Amino acid sequence: MSRVGIAVAEDRYGTVAGPLRLIEPDVSPGAIRDRRVVVKPNLVSSSVQLASVHLDAVRAVIDFLQAFGPQRIIVAESSATGTLKAFETFGYRRLEAEYPNVELLDLGEDSYDAVTFETLDGAGKQVRVSRTVKECDFRVSLANAKTHDHVVCTLTLKNLLGCVPRGEQVWAHGAAVEPSEPLETVLRSNWLLAKNLVTLASQVKPDLGVIDGFLGMEGDGPISGSPVNLGVAVASSDFVAADAVMTSIMGFSPQRISYLYLAERRGLGNGHLRNLKTLGEDPKRLRRPFRPHSNYVRTQTKWRRFAKREQGGEV
Repeated sequence: MSRVGIAVAEDRYGTVAGPLRLIEPDVSPGAIRDRRVVVKPNLVSSSVQLASVHLDAVRAVIDFLQAFGPQRIIVAESSATGTLKAFETFGYRRLEAEYPNVELLDLGEDSYDAVTFETLDGAGKQVRVSRTVKECDFRVSLANAKTHDHVVCTLTLKNLLGCVPRGEQVWAHGAAVEPSEPLETVLRSNWLLAKNLVTLASQVKPDLGVIDGFLGMEGDGPISGSPVNLGVAVASSDFVAADAVMTSIMGFSPQRISYLYLAERRGLGNGHLRNLKTLGEDPKRLRRPFRPHSNYVRTQTKWRRFAKREQGGEV
C-alpha cells in the first residue's frame, strides 16, 4: 500500500521537510548513496514566484537527500520563460555555494533521447527528453499545489513536462500550436495532453514526489492564479499517490483528473484514496477547496468520453 506523508508547519521549509521525515523509511538508502540524484522543480515562470517552486522548498528536499550521502544532486529544469533567468530571479544560484555537491542544470542545454507524443493529426511526433533525467539514479519531482488551464491541477506528474526542451513542450498538446478552437479540438487536445504526460512519466518516473502547498494557487493557474494560504505539504515514494492526496486536499476528486486516471491504469502509481495510507495530518481536516480555472467546466470535465471511446466500458 502506498504511503503519503502530510505535514503542516509555520514556515515553508518546515512544511516541506515534515512529510519527507514521515516517509523516510520508504526511501532506499542504496538508491541514493554515492549516486546521482535529479531534483526537478517546477519553474513554469521565471518572474512569478507564486507560480514557481520556492528556494526554501528546494533546500528542504536537498537537506533530506543529503542524509543519504548522494554523490551529486542536480537541480534541473527547462522553463518555458527562461531557465537561467528563473535560477537567478528565485535565488537558486545560492544552492551551488551552499552545497558542494549540488549543481544547476538548464535542461535546454542537455543531451537527449526521444519519446513519441500522440498528435491531433494521428501522425505522432518525436520530441526530446532529457538524458540526464532518464539516466540518473534517483529522481525527485518537486511541485507546487496549483490549478491548471488544461488538466485541473498541476502537481508532480505534470511537472515532468519540463524534462522536454521548452520549444517542444507544446507538442504534448498534440500540435505545433496549442489549439483554442473549435471546442471539440480543444477537448481532444486536453485528452492527448493527459496521455502524453503519462507516456513521458513512464520514461522519467519519479522515485519521490513532493508537493509544496505552503502557498498554493487557485483560479487561472498555472501562472496567473490567486494565492491560497494552504500551509500543507505532501510527499511519497509513489508520486501518483502524492498527487492524488494533494488533489483531494485541494477539493478535487483524483479519479476525475485525467492523467491520474491514466497513470494508475498504466501502473505508474496508486491514485485511489481508499488504497493509500496517510501519515501525519488528516487530509480530510486540511481540505480547502480551490477555485478551479475559469475554463474548468467548458474544457476540463469532459475527457471521460474519450477514455470510454478508446477503452470501452465504464470509466
